[in-house]
Amino acid sequence: MKRCVSQESKIVDFSFQVLSGIDRALSRFGQSVSSVIYWKFHYDTKLTKEQIVLRPDLFSSTIKQIFRDGSCVIEESILYELKVEFNLPDRRYKDLEDLMNSVRLMSSLER
Repeated sequence: MKRCVSQESKIVDFSFQVLSGIDRALSRFGQSVSSVIYWKFHYDTKLTKEQIVLRPDLFSSTIKQIFRDGSCVIEESILYELKVEFNLPDRRYKDLEDLMNSVRLMSSLER
């Protein structure tokens, strides 16, 4: 018997995978770093961390606002963890939005 997977379930799984990767990446920099980033993202955008998948561009902007030139280290860590999480090709992604668009494209091809 074939098991049916709803579109909503796929979205929840996708969001969970993205957040897991981001959390792993941010944990390298300490609990306070992730707390500050998530708080600032929510404060500025009124979005929850679960909604990062909807607006990765705003999440990246939040990191840049806080860490300025040092933001590239944090973003690279996030990109690395998400490449591992989604088993993505080892190519250079422009930013978090570019990587997430690649994930969405790959998942739409798998349908």
